[in-house]
Amino acid sequence: MNFDLLSVATVIANIAIAFTLLEGTALLLVHRLTGHGLEPKDYLLNLMAGFFLMLALRAGLGAVWTAVPLFLIAAGAMHGCDLALRLRRRVRCDATDAAWPAKKR
Repeated sequence: MNFDLLSVATVIANIAIAFTLLEGTALLLVHRLTGHGLEPKDYLLNLMAGFFLMLALRAGLGAVWTAVPLFLIAAGAMHGCDLALRLRRRVRCDATDAAWPAKKR
């Protein structure tokens, strides 16, 4: 990859990282100030997984090779935690739904 493409890719990665930080901050502020919008527990782990993937990309573009596996591990951990919490919520909801008698039509 020549230098121009590398610098353009780095700028795009930086913009994506900045946008992700702004998006997360805006979602959090809207929820805190108004009580409306998404609750942080519904998006934060997913947002952080994507953020760590972008940091891994950025580290790779900057040839900081020792940071790439660390960011990938962090992204995988966030993703795994997000899936585990979603599964746990779903199992809890299914158990609650099973406790209610079925409606007759």
